[in-house]
This record gives sequence, structure tokens and C-alpha cells, in this order.
Amino acid sequence: NSRFSSIAGTEAYMAPEIKSHFLNGTKPYKHSDPEINKKQDMYQLGLILYQITHKMKTNMQKNQLFNQLQKHRKLADQCPVIKGQHIEYDMILHMTEQNAENRPSAIDIINNYLPKWADQIKQEDIQFESSMEEGAEV
Repeated sequence: NSRFSSIAGTEAYMAPEIKSHFLNGTKPYKHSDPEINKKQDMYQLGLILYQITHKMKTNMQKNQLFNQLQKHRKLADQCPVIKGQHIEYDMILHMTEQNAENRPSAIDIINNYLPKWADQIKQEDIQFESSMEEGAEV
């Protein structure tokens, strides 16, 4: 399995379609279609985004939260990214879809998520500046 992981990457970040081969000791079909490989990359990027936003401290915590995400399709309750408030929540779920065909492409992220994320950041900045001004008036 160590030879396989040197080709496929770290087990915790493997897309489900690759991880099943890793766990079964079989060799994955080499995809000539770059879109399939991009979807695997998107899965990994979704896990990295989750890890960054959650600030996971240990490998054990990371593995537990990644497994919970795969099984229950939701982020941990203690994660600061909140459903309905943060676009990152939807991005992470979409990027880590079990079925590769349902994952977004980079263009999907750029067109559908980044504008919403930029708006969210602007709103948070306005709220922060407003709270700073209120604090200065006290």
C-alpha cells in the first residue's frame, strides 16, 4: 500500500473512487480523461478548505472529521463555518461529493461560489468596521 499511496497521495485526502482501490489493494484504472482527475483534485481541495476553515489541530481530529463529513455529509457542529451563513459550507459539501460527476469544476467554483464569497467577505468587513466604530465611540 505504501507504493500505491506514493502514486495516489495521502489516504486521508483520497477521493472515494481512489480510496476504494487503496483499501482493496487493487490498482485504479488510469483515467485518460483529465476531467476525471480534476474531479479527484477538487475533492482533495474541498478537504483542504475544510481543514483550513476548521483549524484542525491533530491528525486524529482531521481523520475523524473527514470521516464524519463522508458519512453524514455535514460539517462538524463545532466548525466555525455555519450552514446558511458561510458560502464555504456549501463549497466544501459540493467539492467533497461522493460521486465525482457531482463535484464542481474550477470554472463552477469561479462562476458560482467566488462572487458569493467576495460578497460575504465585504459584508463581514462592513460589520467589523461598524463594530470598531461603535467601540471607539464608547
